[in-house]
Amino acid sequence: MTEQKISIHKIAEFSGVSVATVSRVMNGNGRFSPATREKVLRVAAAEGYETKISTKKKLLQQEQSIGGIVPNLSNPFFKKLLE
Repeated sequence: MTEQKISIHKIAEFSGVSVATVSRVMNGNGRFSPATREKVLRVAAAEGYETKISTKKKLLQQEQSIGGIVPNLSNPFFKKLLE
C-alpha cells in the first residue's frame, strides 16, 4: 500500500491557518508570529511533511553519473567528451 503524502492544504487545515501562511512558514519568508511558526512546524512534523526543497536536497546528495558509448577511446575527441 502506498503512503499518501500530506499537502500544505492539510497542514493549513490542521494548524488553523491559511495555505499562504503555511507556505510562508515552510519557505521561511514573509510575516508570521513565532507561535504560528511553531504550530505549523509541529503539525508538519507530526504528519511527516517534507518540503520539496528537502526532497531536492536529498536527491542532490546522491551520486549522479551518466554512461556513454563511444566507438573508441583512443580518439582524443571521444576521450575528452566522456571526461
